[in-house]
Amino acid sequence: LDVARGTPQPRARPFTIVDVPLDGGQTLKVGVVGLGCFESPVTADVRHMVGLSFEPYRQSLARWLPEVEKEGVDVIVVVAHDALSILEPLAPFLRSHNVVAVAGGHEHRAGIFVDDLGNDDAADDVVFCNGGPYLRSFCRVDLTLKDGVVAAHAQKIVNVERPLDAAAVTFDDGL
Repeated sequence: LDVARGTPQPRARPFTIVDVPLDGGQTLKVGVVGLGCFESPVTADVRHMVGLSFEPYRQSLARWLPEVEKEGVDVIVVVAHDALSILEPLAPFLRSHNVVAVAGGHEHRAGIFVDDLGNDDAADDVVFCNGGPYLRSFCRVDLTLKDGVVAAHAQKIVNVERPLDAAAVTFDDGL
């Protein structure tokens, strides 16, 4: 937040809405909420932190998830600059706001786990994923929705095996 105004920094919006094209010409409206590492003021170059404040994750999510929900999104994901072990305790709160996936990224190791409440109902699952270090892999989470509710999901970490200077690849290329 901008300390002086108590509002989001103009260069860092708290969320965005992305229209993802689906087969048959439909689109999926995805809300993406971003969380900067709350330890940044003490771990990053302090020159870049002047005038900024960082809220605890739950406090920030409590502020912005209702705003995303008002946008009429089909699903919500959270992208956070922190370890999965730090983010996982947020699962009950995230579930209460219908967040389906959390992409972490602070540790230099890949990992996936699903907080599923120990039942077979995919609608209440929260997928947590860290693609790994140096952008050499990423998380892919495929959702199956039925009547606007997550009926199934599949997740995996995909390694990027192309040379760094190769042309960009798309999901249509078989990822």
